[in-house]
Amino acid sequence: MSPNLFPLLQCLVVDDQPSSCRVVSQYISRTDGLQFSSSVSDGMQAFDYLQTHPEIHLVFLDVEMPEMSGFDLLA
Repeated sequence: MSPNLFPLLQCLVVDDQPSSCRVVSQYISRTDGLQFSSSVSDGMQAFDYLQTHPEIHLVFLDVEMPEMSGFDLLA
């Protein structure tokens, strides 16, 4: 296997279902080029996390969550 020529993409998982966060984070951990950074359970937490962690490259986002939906976060 050749060395990775590109930096790992830092990933944030946003989902109000703990089981979904677990499955997605396991997928990220097994996927070349991706690195799991953290998970949060709602859109406001994601917004706050992204404000303080500019190193995040990729967000796995549930669109149907209470309080602030994934669509609201994107807007």
